[in-house]
Amino acid sequence: MKIKSLFLAGFAALALTACSDDQPIENGPDGSLKGYISLDISAPQTKTNGTGETTDPGIAAESNISSVTIVLTTELGAIKEAVQVSIDPAAAPTLRTVAAQVSPGSHYVYALVNYPGSTADLTGNIITKVINVAAATEATSGYKNGSFLMVNEFNGTSTAGVPAGGVQATILPTHNTAANALNVAVKVDRVASKIVYKPNAPTVTGLAADATSSPIVDGVDVLGFAVLNVNKDFNLVQKWEIDGSFQILSTPSYANGFNASSQYWHHIGDYTTLTKVAGAITEITDNKATNFGTAAVYTTENRPAYSVLTNGELTAGKGETTGLIYKVQAKKGTANAPTFYKFLNTVTTDYSVIKALPTFASNANVPATVTPVDYPKLRALGIQVYEDGIMYYTHFIKDINANHRLGGKNYYSVFRNSVYELTLNSISKIGDDVPGGSVNPVDPDPTKPTDPLDPTDPTNPPIDEEEAYINVTVTINPWVLNAIGVDF
Repeated sequence: MKIKSLFLAGFAALALTACSDDQPIENGPDGSLKGYISLDISAPQTKTNGTGETTDPGIAAESNISSVTIVLTTELGAIKEAVQVSIDPAAAPTLRTVAAQVSPGSHYVYALVNYPGSTADLTGNIITKVINVAAATEATSGYKNGSFLMVNEFNGTSTAGVPAGGVQATILPTHNTAANALNVAVKVDRVASKIVYKPNAPTVTGLAADATSSPIVDGVDVLGFAVLNVNKDFNLVQKWEIDGSFQILSTPSYANGFNASSQYWHHIGDYTTLTKVAGAITEITDNKATNFGTAAVYTTENRPAYSVLTNGELTAGKGETTGLIYKVQAKKGTANAPTFYKFLNTVTTDYSVIKALPTFASNANVPATVTPVDYPKLRALGIQVYEDGIMYYTHFIKDINANHRLGGKNYYSVFRNSVYELTLNSISKIGDDVPGGSVNPVDPDPTKPTDPLDPTDPTNPPIDEEEAYINVTVTINPWVLNAIGVDF
């Protein structure tokens, strides 16, 4: 409830009464009137996906707590006070902080666990401040650098202009010592999302049965994955916005408009280089130095701009949607497939077959002979070149959380404190020759490569088209904050 001005007068009278009873609130170091508060920290207990999945306890490092910053705000989120405290070892197994001296009165209470900044950069700010991720490793190791920042969970009661998550509490004259501190229960979320690759041998029935490609490729080995589009900025406290009558995740906006290279870490330009001359793509190069692994990776919360197709499907541009790029070794029997080429329905290891096709036979831009340095130029002409038999498949993450839908439909997004376990079930067709793909799978003219960094590119397709060749199962679990690995 809101505290009326009448309460303040009553509070002052109550304070005087307390003084007359020899129970004063102690003065703080600056001589001002102070009371005491402590926090009990726990993880949200609700399921995130509504499908009966269990919670994921994670690993010990994901639950380490080195410090807690108690933040007191107004109803609108203006920060009045911030004080850093430690966990009280005497309260174990409860994660309770030691008592801290704060100003008496009515507050909205937030717990910032492992906050990497100082209390000075909080006071006078707002609790919904935007945090900048200064380096990719800060996000992909779990913000920040392996020490997981945790903040009050979204409590689902936000109204226009009011952040949802603060716990309302009032410091009274009776909270006059550390022993009598007001204890406030706060549930926290990690601001990071976790993506887990579940080892699995995908079925390749469709791939092996394809008469066009099976003479060259009839199996695969999955070598690993890389994360795509990690937000450089995030809201300290989770924010939501209203779209029509629906509440959807809100992520920081960018004043300069869409620019994937400045908006995201690990954008497609980190994996595939497009060279343009006078606006036309002249080379497409696979950046082979990219590390594709199988270890879990962390990312920041993301909800890309979306659009509604004529069939009612919610989709988003692939240049700004968080996902995974799988690196796959094409196989023929038990052997690795060699370098091969693909154009329309022609798949061959013999470049002369491609060169003789009507599209290229009289094209002076196509080299007469092929060396590795020519591959980027061939790709720019729409010829897919699978060097050493390496293929790539992209899966963009669509959260299946039953509580996070827009008009009853799931939308592309990754939410904080969720564990996304992805299983690659099957592969039915030959994938991309470079990470993210070089040719629009919808456009009938394969000589028009797609620029995923440019949302105005007319060949940039809805990302649902990218998933036509693979089947991926996504299991989403919430993390559990266990009383383990606490630093004192």
